[in-house]
This record gives sequence, structure tokens and C-alpha cells, in this order.
Amino acid sequence: MSSHPVESTDIGRPVWHQDQAAGLRRLFKARHNMTLAFVSAMPGTGTTRLAARLGLALASRQDAVLLVDEHGGAHNLSAALGAPCRFDLAQALDGGIALDQVLVAPGENLRLLLAAKAVRRLAEDEVEGRRQLAACLAGTWRRQSFVLADARVEEGGHPLSVLSRAASHVVLVVGAGTAAVTSTYLLVKRLVAAMPGARLLVLVSRARGEQEARGIFSNLAGVARQHLGVELGWMGWVPPDPGWRDGLASSMAAGVADRACESLALALRQMAGVGDAGDRPKELHGAAESRLPVGSSRMRTASRGIAA
Repeated sequence: MSSHPVESTDIGRPVWHQDQAAGLRRLFKARHNMTLAFVSAMPGTGTTRLAARLGLALASRQDAVLLVDEHGGAHNLSAALGAPCRFDLAQALDGGIALDQVLVAPGENLRLLLAAKAVRRLAEDEVEGRRQLAACLAGTWRRQSFVLADARVEEGGHPLSVLSRAASHVVLVVGAGTAAVTSTYLLVKRLVAAMPGARLLVLVSRARGEQEARGIFSNLAGVARQHLGVELGWMGWVPPDPGWRDGLASSMAAGVADRACESLALALRQMAGVGDAGDRPKELHGAAESRLPVGSSRMRTASRGIAA
């Protein structure tokens, strides 16, 4: 991504200056560190549970995983994992407590950071917010193999928080149906205007099969390519999850991640360079996986997908 601010885009909207956000990404970056901000344009896509399940799947393979929860309320990551958070990142940024007191350990190799209050406060002064984040969080962030943020989508201004802008990839979780695809396209339009060169992946949620998921992705990617001039990357798909209605805590205690997210986790490990050939899901053997080169928004999508 260029460090030079762009004045306008082909869709006629001003873009945000990227210098400091790019600086945060460089500061937080480790050799084998992949950071993903999960976003959804509509409620009900299961984004929070997907982030939690994928975090569990990665942690079960001995990867150090940090889950960042930008949502408050009864249905956030903390609730899904059965791991109450007493403190928020905002309190560590104030210097009142140490960051270690904010971090919660829902399981082995897994840490959870509640940042709902912090992202709202950071929006008030983004320059100072970036300085505080760098001082407080960079060391912990770099020690992780994966950072997964259940990110808020802001209504006005920049669509992502200062914290989520440090992610190396934005994962668009899209459900089935015309309304979901249309809403996701509008979010892509905002992201492209605000974050030129951002690496955008699509994860289709609650699809009835790969054919339906591929069709949704093809429609969305085609419109984005034609009207915005960007390539969206295919991450995969997950089926409906009626068996998870009782929450994630019981599955976490048993150390079990569902097959769909296990397959996604293996593919992510390959992308991040922390896996080996034996880690590859069967569906990817002999296929050309998506490559996500640094500094490029063009993603060569897989010739075959992750059959979740």
C-alpha cells in the first residue's frame, strides 16, 4: 500500500489519509503474524461466532491467537466463549491497569481482549489514539500468530475503528440473499474509498452448499470488479450451524472446533506461512490457494475453494 494519500477515487468520494494506519500495521506486524478484521454489513450472519470458532480452531493447532472484541452487549465474543471480561482496553490505555489484567484466557493459546469502550473513545482523537495503541498493544500484538477482530462497522466517517485498521486483511462475512449481497457491496464501496489498496476477503456464511456460496461470491466479486475496479478474495464458506445454539463454551471445553472452521484455519495457516504440506486441508491439495502478497489488493483466488 502506498504511503501517499490519494485525493479522490473513481467513485467520487474522498479517501482517508493512510500514513498513520499503515504505520500501525508495520508496528504491529511480526514475521508470521496475520491479522483479520471480521465485518458484516447486516446482522444475523454469525460473524461473532465465526471469529470465535476460527480462533478456537487455530489455537487447537498451537498457534497463539488474540481475539479482539469491539462489541458490547449480551452477544459479543466474551459471551460466546463463556469468558467474562472484567476490564476493557480503554482502562489500560488510560494507564489505570496493566494490559495483562484486561486480557482473558478462554483456553490454551487463546487470549481475548475486550475493546468496545476503547474503540469508541479512540474515535474522538485518532492521532492520539494511534499513539496510545502503539505504546500499549504493539508488543502483545506482535507475539500472536493470528489476531482476529470482531470489528464494529461505523455508520459515518471511516467504516472501521482505528484498531481494526491495523489489520492486514478485512474479512467480509456475507449471508445468502439479495439484500445481504447488496448491503455487502455498499460496505465494500465504503472500504475501498476509505482504505485504497486494502486486502478484502469474502466468507459466505450459512450457505446451503458450495454451489450457492460460490454463486454469491461470484456475483459480489463481479460487481466490485466492474464498478469499483477491485478484486475480492475468496476465503471460503460455512454451513448453517443449528448445533451451536447452546453457545461455544461446551465445545471449547472439549477442545473441538467444527470441521468448517478447521478447514478455514488450515488454509489461513498456509497463507500466513506457519503451516506445512501436512496441514493442508484435503480440498486444497493440488490446488492453487489464494495468495495475499503484501502491498497488493489483487488476489489470485483459489482454483478450488475450501469445502467447509
